[in-house]
Amino acid sequence: MGGPKVGSKKNILKKPARSKEDKDRVRQKIIEEGRKLFVKKGSYDFSTYALAEKLGMVQGNLYNYYKSKRELYIAIRIEDFRKLKNEMENIIDEHEGSYLKLIRKMIIFYLNFAKEEYKRFQMMFFIPPPPANKTGPIEKEYEVIDPLAVVKKVLQEAMDAGEIKDMELKNLSFYFYALVQGATSVERDLRTRDKVLEPIDQESRPETIQSFREFLIQQLLNQIKAK
Repeated sequence: MGGPKVGSKKNILKKPARSKEDKDRVRQKIIEEGRKLFVKKGSYDFSTYALAEKLGMVQGNLYNYYKSKRELYIAIRIEDFRKLKNEMENIIDEHEGSYLKLIRKMIIFYLNFAKEEYKRFQMMFFIPPPPANKTGPIEKEYEVIDPLAVVKKVLQEAMDAGEIKDMELKNLSFYFYALVQGATSVERDLRTRDKVLEPIDQESRPETIQSFREFLIQQLLNQIKAK
């Protein structure tokens, strides 16, 4: 009478899921909690036992979904990179106006993504993959998801439209990535309030971040804009 209802999330995690809907819910919960644990512990100290305990699962049941922590790591990053790429493509599809305005939108989106989706961002760019003795099924089927390809396409179209200078596309996209990716670190440091962490600006305020962001975007657009 006082226990969890049949079909509740707690029961679904404790015993093998049978329906596709239950399996999908369990898989998503594993990914969400796995992401948190990878970011907290790193690849080396990440433990599938600790994750199963956190989820209230038997460790063997966890392996029914992901055969190793490397397989789970790959599954998490697939979801995160797909989210980033899909949202970038949505911005492009919904945009009306010049390519320069679109490029500005994409930079702002990426900087906001790094802040608002902090755990995803850490998982995508800063947590190294766990080693494995053999290649699992997810890794065998893995296909690279390349958000930078979306940026390259926009930059090429902007060049074709005469809005930005005609430059070597690969180097331009790397330059674009280096500036914006670096800016995510600067903005993170500007949000730091703990003096022991040596913040780059000890009196930083939200307007400092906004001013830096506007400066960066304007400088980048000025450098690539066609005369």
